[in-house]
Amino acid sequence: MSVHVRVAGLTALAATVLALAASSARAVEYSPIVIEGFFNRDFADGHGGDGDDGWTDQGGNDLRGIAGKGELLGVPFMIGGGTNGHDAVLFGNSRQPPLARSIVMDVDREAAALVFLHTAAWTPAGPVELVRYTVTYEDGEEVAVSAINGEQIANWWNPEDLSGAKAAWRGSNGEAEVGVYAMVWANPHPERRIREIEARATHEETSVFLLAITAADGVPALASLAKEEVRTDTTGWFEFAPSWTARPKASVVDCRGLGDGPAGGHGFIEARGDGFVFEDGTPFIGWGINATWMFPTHEESEVLAENLSWMGVNVFRNTIDDVGGRWSVFGRGEHESTRQLDPEAMDRFDYLVSCLKKQGIYVYLTLRWTRGFVAGDGVDPDCSDALASFLLPANRELEKEYARQLLTHVNPYTGLAYKDEPAIAAIEIINERTLFHDFKFGIPACVKPAFDRLWNAWLLERYGSREALAKAWSDEDGRTNLGEDEDPSAGTVRRPEKVQIVMRFPPVTEMGWRGRVYDARRFLLEVQRRHFAHMRDYLRSIGARPLIGLSDLQCSLPDLAVGKLAGFVDYHMYAHVWAVDARNPSVWFGSQQSQLRSFDYNFVSRLAQASVRGCPMVFGEINQLAFNETRPEAIALVAAYGCFQEWNAPMWYNFAHHNSYGSEKIAGPHEFRADMARYGLFPACATIYRKRLVSAARKRVDVLLSEEDLIAEQPWGWVRNDEGKAHPDAPFMALPYLYGIRNCLTEGVYEGGADLAASSGRTAGGFEVPRDVPYLRVTPEMVADKANPRESQWFARMVMERLGGAEARWDLSRDRDHAFVSDTGELTIDFAAGTLLIDAPAAQGICGSQRAVALKDVSIDCASPGTAYILLVATDGEPLSRSERILLTAVARAENTGMVWNGERTRAKIGRAPVLLEPVRAEVRLRRAGLQAVLKVEALGPDGLARERVDVQQRGDEAVFTIDGRYRTIWYRVGR
Repeated sequence: MSVHVRVAGLTALAATVLALAASSARAVEYSPIVIEGFFNRDFADGHGGDGDDGWTDQGGNDLRGIAGKGELLGVPFMIGGGTNGHDAVLFGNSRQPPLARSIVMDVDREAAALVFLHTAAWTPAGPVELVRYTVTYEDGEEVAVSAINGEQIANWWNPEDLSGAKAAWRGSNGEAEVGVYAMVWANPHPERRIREIEARATHEETSVFLLAITAADGVPALASLAKEEVRTDTTGWFEFAPSWTARPKASVVDCRGLGDGPAGGHGFIEARGDGFVFEDGTPFIGWGINATWMFPTHEESEVLAENLSWMGVNVFRNTIDDVGGRWSVFGRGEHESTRQLDPEAMDRFDYLVSCLKKQGIYVYLTLRWTRGFVAGDGVDPDCSDALASFLLPANRELEKEYARQLLTHVNPYTGLAYKDEPAIAAIEIINERTLFHDFKFGIPACVKPAFDRLWNAWLLERYGSREALAKAWSDEDGRTNLGEDEDPSAGTVRRPEKVQIVMRFPPVTEMGWRGRVYDARRFLLEVQRRHFAHMRDYLRSIGARPLIGLSDLQCSLPDLAVGKLAGFVDYHMYAHVWAVDARNPSVWFGSQQSQLRSFDYNFVSRLAQASVRGCPMVFGEINQLAFNETRPEAIALVAAYGCFQEWNAPMWYNFAHHNSYGSEKIAGPHEFRADMARYGLFPACATIYRKRLVSAARKRVDVLLSEEDLIAEQPWGWVRNDEGKAHPDAPFMALPYLYGIRNCLTEGVYEGGADLAASSGRTAGGFEVPRDVPYLRVTPEMVADKANPRESQWFARMVMERLGGAEARWDLSRDRDHAFVSDTGELTIDFAAGTLLIDAPAAQGICGSQRAVALKDVSIDCASPGTAYILLVATDGEPLSRSERILLTAVARAENTGMVWNGERTRAKIGRAPVLLEPVRAEVRLRRAGLQAVLKVEALGPDGLARERVDVQQRGDEAVFTIDGRYRTIWYRVGR
């Protein structure tokens, strides 16, 4: 006999009330149930993406804060510390195929109630069953207890009380507020002895964690956790809303002089070497921004384009224009077909492009984001996933049809079709989709049959027979990983699924399994190359003249090879993400971690890993999100180290969404429009970046990669030390702060001429390297066979050994523990102090927590209580010691009026307009010889015009002045 009970609604409530009444006269006694034998996951994760057993495999975004807890909400639990070294049960799902989907736990006791301690990650939308507990009594009768998403269990981020469970523990891990839930089940038969409990995860995509179960002789009434709410003391803070009507050219803030007329005046942009140039040879350096779901009115387009240009923007990336259900290029709302462009939407888009062009802003045009096919399109609407276009001809033809319609469309305001428009910087085939990205999360079911057929055909072509394949997938002892039921000629060879493709699971240490995994990577690389080459060639065939981008890099080194097809590399990265609470859209949660205190989670090291010698480097989406209070650091980091590494065109995400274009508050974590803590740094940082006011690195390191290295390696900048943390000497962790560094994809002879070149020697002829690493030959101890290396990070470790000697010969002093000084001496990043110093002739300043600093021409004593970001930039490009047009920018925190935080400031109710800015308090001493020291300092308004003189004292060759809240500004003009 089986009785199904859903623990929600009146039935469960009535049962609980009756049980509570029966047990209210006495204290409830508890007996924890031992489940540690099933533990397979650790609360702490030393390194994300490595396939080890740490929580959700996202590094520090883990649950380590709960370790050591024994009692939650008055209920004793056996939490963590299993004898097998693990802390919790993670059930198998499509993300974790090797793990068991269910476990059966012995209970052998009576209980009036059971308290389940559980949580989940990657939860779906809506009330879907995530896990089912089946309680079996001694007589064999079963009761099934469902835990429904949002009712008895929910996402481990931002835990709140549910209708059928309590948030039992909350804590912050630096990325977000996280926690677990306690679900009380009142036993309808407390007199019967419970024999066992089966726990089974029932949702394919969700990761369900079971931490503990405790039996009770009564039904406990769990109280709610106390919630601390705090408000920032904004006394003395001020409003400084950006100006949308007056943008005077006389202002030192005005960046329009960085360009030289309408976009396209020098011809089309081309990729040449490590940079971009126009057809006439003029270099192009971009400073960009995104906007999404943006179909502004004509008047709004004029204002937007002029404002962006005034603030330093010269690249505009418009994304998510193909999303149904709202306004898209196919029209407003839902559509019967997505095969026709909407005239009204196109008119608005055309006018926006014409306005941007007039203001010298180039458009980065993305063709596909999340277009959902509908019945009128002639393909299966349930197979709209962009990945289907890699394999299904009908889907690909629809994408080509749309591209042809859009690119051959003539803009009436410019007189040019988009395929012939030199103001189009690049045409991107698809946003954020590659096979290596999608295999991290799984591919749609509709594609799997075609993919499996192609996989088997590829294996048969590669090996010729089942026997040859079995041999290739065998270990040193002749044991093959090819199953007896697998034969490529019969189409029965299984593909490695999902994360096994891009993460190092334990089975990959077995030789035969490595053969299967590496062949799967080779297969994906070939399929991906073929698709992108087909789409690129098609766009060229219809006459498209701008650069053609493929997609951004996502997960793995093989994407580098595909990106090289485009001639430039695009990489997207977000630091310290904030996400909306699906239960309350006015609440957001995330991290307060600072990049300046995070050696292993930092734009500089992470972006460098995606670089390729001979390919310009762009960042199609990049941001450190509000409501992280140190977010201004991201703008300065990219400006400074982008110059140092000679990167091109960061495109900040996002100016505004369709529903926040006119918002006077910070409407969400991505939006720049009203957030002057970030947007206010644009004029200074765009000037630094576009004028290259910070010098490029003097020394150059090339990390040589053959195609076999791409197949075999993991993201090897992340080599770990014995504690599982990023190794400080991993090449792409430390070196980007010190020297210029890029990957170099090459076969055979290397002729790049870098000061240091390191290689694996895994190609047939080996690399020939002229300088510090003459030739690295793989040793038998490190690689069992040439195709399938035994250890995923061996190449990185070999390079690290060689780099140490090179650094000693270059005699670059640095504190290896936390401070890194560039080989130019112009940049210092100190992770212990949480500080970035910029000390170039025409750009100097301090970002972060350091209180006092003496730079070449400027000394700054900062009295602000938290972090502050103070930059002095000579907008005329002259050294600060003689410039007549210096823009001083000083920002700190910014938040909406009435924001409410939790105690750890990892959760926020976003409040209302206006945005308030914290004043920066500092004494600034600018050293200039003779009469050059006689300076005038003016506080500027949001329109960039002077509104108040700042008192300046002359102390010898120093002009000394103080900035503070009395001036109610973030911008100052310093000059004569």
